[in-house]
Amino acid sequence: MKKIFNLAVIFAAMMTAFTFTSCSDEDKAEEQVQEQQLEQIAVLQGNTYGFSNASLAKSGFFKVISATGTAGSKVVEIEITTKKDDQKGEIFTLGDDADHTSYLKWDGTKFENVKQSEAEANADKIIFCLASAENNYVITSATVNNKVKATGKATTTYFSIK
Repeated sequence: MKKIFNLAVIFAAMMTAFTFTSCSDEDKAEEQVQEQQLEQIAVLQGNTYGFSNASLAKSGFFKVISATGTAGSKVVEIEITTKKDDQKGEIFTLGDDADHTSYLKWDGTKFENVKQSEAEANADKIIFCLASAENNYVITSATVNNKVKATGKATTTYFSIK
């Protein structure tokens, strides 16, 4: 009788563990993105957004650390979180001024900031970019950016509001 009770307790403990197992950040981001499927998103400082690019098999979340400046001098700092990256928690800066780059590339192993010429040459690896919007800070898919889209190689990144 004691063995049956012990087995029942073990089984109950295992079922509890399975019940409370959560999805990874990438899985959660993909679910939210599938529901919302936004190709561009106006972002605000302090908010977190999901992203997913099926062609690059990359998804996760980014938090807007800061958003400063006006058109022609906008700068947005973001912190990316995915489950597989060594760069988890690394902050990237996108800007539409001369001191910053507007594009974020995923090369298959890491994220990196790139200039427009490199974004056009690697259009199939651009995760997202900072758009030049009058009053908002807008992050877009490479397929929304005219220069990158014109290459015919841009892949779509979808976004969600967390």
